Amino acid sequence: MNIDYEYAVQDELPLDHEDSLDHWAALLADQEVGERTYDADWQRHYENFWMSLDAGYNYDILRP
Repeated sequence: MNIDYEYAVQDELPLDHEDSLDHWAALLADQEVGERTYDADWQRHYENFWMSLDAGYNYDILRP
């Protein structure tokens, strides 16, 4: 019984290397508050920036 197996190795994964909305919202909140403290003020800024980025990302009329 002779079985030939064929397989291919993919060297690179087709990943999107753009930073996530979470990453950008955290950076903007850090910039607003001064450092990542995870207190109520930082979390409020983070949530507001995340919602703003998400709304712009999902409803950007200039994107093709």
